[in-house]
Amino acid sequence: MRATFSINMSDFIKIESGLASLLSDDSYLLENNISERAITHKLAEHYQKLFPEWNVDCEFNHNLGQPKVIEIKPGELLSQMADFLDERSEDEQFNAFIHREEISRKEINGLKKQLRNPKRIKYIKDLDLYIFLLKTKNKTIHKTIFPDIIVHRRGTSKNHIVFEIKKTINNNKKARDYDILKLSMLVTSSNFKYGKGIFIDLPVKEKFVNFKSFGKVQIGNLEVYEYFPEFK
Repeated sequence: MRATFSINMSDFIKIESGLASLLSDDSYLLENNISERAITHKLAEHYQKLFPEWNVDCEFNHNLGQPKVIEIKPGELLSQMADFLDERSEDEQFNAFIHREEISRKEINGLKKQLRNPKRIKYIKDLDLYIFLLKTKNKTIHKTIFPDIIVHRRGTSKNHIVFEIKKTINNNKKARDYDILKLSMLVTSSNFKYGKGIFIDLPVKEKFVNFKSFGKVQIGNLEVYEYFPEFK
């Protein structure tokens, strides 16, 4: 069901404009299925032009000179995400989000257990980056704890928009659900206070040629929005 947006439509216009610029100016990256990080970097450059009054950064992991978790260790942040699932699991709107993705209660409990496991956190010193290892169907998926793109003001507590981005090809559902959960935390947590959480499905490779436009769906009452390719 398509959502009717009443909050700052100009932001959504800018988001769609940035995606249009990515598709027109950087189609090579999508057609050739270049790395997700390279694509998000170029998308962030487009958004910096569209949000000149803000700073647009990729995987920015600091806030006011501290880690982006704002004095919360990565393990504690993941535990908070697990708590968030506990708190919302009986909520009617959150259940609608869960069932929309056909996620079983067993899968939700498995994700909560992994989020609370400190052995699944690894730190890459050269990149100053924390990685969360998500196990699914005998595969280990590397997930960054920090968001893909943020629109904020450096050196302040002002956080505007947070993005998570996945390519349509090889898009593992459980990893995707983790990203949406992370967005939900970032827009509802009093520590971060992002105004909007945006999840983007980017069409790549053979799916790129069929791409038409991005649609929007509101997930429950969490103010997390999804942009996905529509095929006509």
